[in-house]
Amino acid sequence: MSAEVPYDPEPKKIVSRKRMLEILERHSKRIQMNLDQEIWLANRLRVQGVADVFSGDTTREMRRERVRSAIAAKKLAERVCGKRQGKECTFAEVFILVYGTSL
Repeated sequence: MSAEVPYDPEPKKIVSRKRMLEILERHSKRIQMNLDQEIWLANRLRVQGVADVFSGDTTREMRRERVRSAIAAKKLAERVCGKRQGKECTFAEVFILVYGTSL
């Protein structure tokens, strides 16, 4: 037996339009920042001879695994790849900053 749900011609708003736009703007900025970080890391890997981790249709998880395996295969974990706030960072440290997980 299935209970019939009554039709509501004016459904209630869960979130106001203004609030939804604020949420979307905040998330889009974070997504763009994450993507910028991934591109920066991919460029540093390309200099080390790693193929493009962005090739083809990819998800963040796919790129994370490609980067992880590339760093391990080329033994780059302890190699310095850049600076953050004036301090040298290794590929392993940058991986943690970008993906939030260790190699």
